[in-house]
Amino acid sequence: RVAAVHGDPTCVNGWALAADHVDGARPGHATAAADVRAWFDAAEADVFATAHTCLPFLQFFGDGLVANNGAAGLASFEGDGAGLVTRVAARGGVVISISATRSPFRLNAG
Repeated sequence: RVAAVHGDPTCVNGWALAADHVDGARPGHATAAADVRAWFDAAEADVFATAHTCLPFLQFFGDGLVANNGAAGLASFEGDGAGLVTRVAARGGVVISISATRSPFRLNAG
């Protein structure tokens, strides 16, 4: 089961699932891993597919996976203007693959 959220499960523009806020991702985190696991339980989800934070990451919290593509329309990696598109595929309610693909775009297209 996949739950797609923009931001985090508690706020459409939240940062609780940002790489620099979650437990274990970087020092100075603000979101406890126990809280993330509780969100998975409450949503009855196996994957949170999220964005908004401009810094991509994948991380397991117990049996749940956060797949954060950062931002599809903004540069995702330092020195590279491409964004990142994350695809989560499921069959019969079971996640069978997760992929992240570099997505180049032109800022001044016209």
